[in-house]
Amino acid sequence: MSHQDPLYQQIQTRDVVLMALLPLITVSIYQLPLSTRKTMVFSYNEPSIKTAFTSAFVHLDAAHLLQNLLLYTLVIISIYTLCLTARSRQHFRVFVVSVLTA
Repeated sequence: MSHQDPLYQQIQTRDVVLMALLPLITVSIYQLPLSTRKTMVFSYNEPSIKTAFTSAFVHLDAAHLLQNLLLYTLVIISIYTLCLTARSRQHFRVFVVSVLTA
């Protein structure tokens, strides 16, 4: 693949899978019973390491989940496009893994 190829020809399957991980995780968690999701929400009165991490992926209502997924889609596609244009796919992968683990 040359550097002159259009951006859509530079898209790699593993990048698409990487982009889909966060939506898959959040939608999967949303499918859990509400009582289970509530135990994953961060509480300022009783903070824990577990809820500090899981609260980033928990949504108690569908509107909040949809809003976050739409924003994520806009941001991740923009960042991916910029990284492809800059010929810096590695920066994109580091960014996505950092977001998923931070």
